[in-house]
Amino acid sequence: MRLRACATEADGVRVHELYQRSFAQRFDFQPRPYLLWLDDTDAAGLDWSLVWIAETDGLGDAGFLLARDDREAMGWIRSIGVLREARGRVLGGSSCGTPSPGSPRGAGTRWASASTPPTRRAPRGCTAATA
Repeated sequence: MRLRACATEADGVRVHELYQRSFAQRFDFQPRPYLLWLDDTDAAGLDWSLVWIAETDGLGDAGFLLARDDREAMGWIRSIGVLREARGRVLGGSSCGTPSPGSPRGAGTRWASASTPPTRRAPRGCTAATA
């Protein structure tokens, strides 16, 4: 698996496509066109250097991660999605443990998912400090 930063408008469109496909089978999912999705995600205030696309051999782009870096020692995973055909390949957990190449805090940043209930442990790699 390789991660690349969302660096261009085309990458942003690709993250939207991956988001829509990753969550399409979830209960109560509401598909959104690109411009509405940008508005819903507050794209104007989003740090796009903390948006990554996961790529695999054989499948190409297969997942994404949207993160926030608004605390001194911790980053937050806002959304993470993996295409159905790529699930079971540890894409989600692998991208959680990857330090942000664009984060000013870099390799010392811890990543935690805001959607992980306190009674459950976060996926392996999401809460471990990356060094």
